[in-house]
Amino acid sequence: MSPDAEARLLAVLERQEQVLEKLEARLAAGDRTNMPVEEAAERLGCSQRQVWKYIATGLLVRVKHGRKTHVTTESVDQLTPARTRAKR
Repeated sequence: MSPDAEARLLAVLERQEQVLEKLEARLAAGDRTNMPVEEAAERLGCSQRQVWKYIATGLLVRVKHGRKTHVTTESVDQLTPARTRAKR
């Protein structure tokens, strides 16, 4: 693995860890803020397929509810400004 790819992977893993720590704190306080993949796609202005790609690359945090997959609202909120900057 190239040093650049390794640095990007470490950055993604660190970001995921931070998001999960915040989520655990919210869950401990009784705050469950997740949304279905469909809603995340609408909110991000992209396809459901793109949301699945974001989940696969670690840009969105996946939460399973039985057979259904949701993503954390916080991870969607964090991704939204990055997508806005990228479109400019």
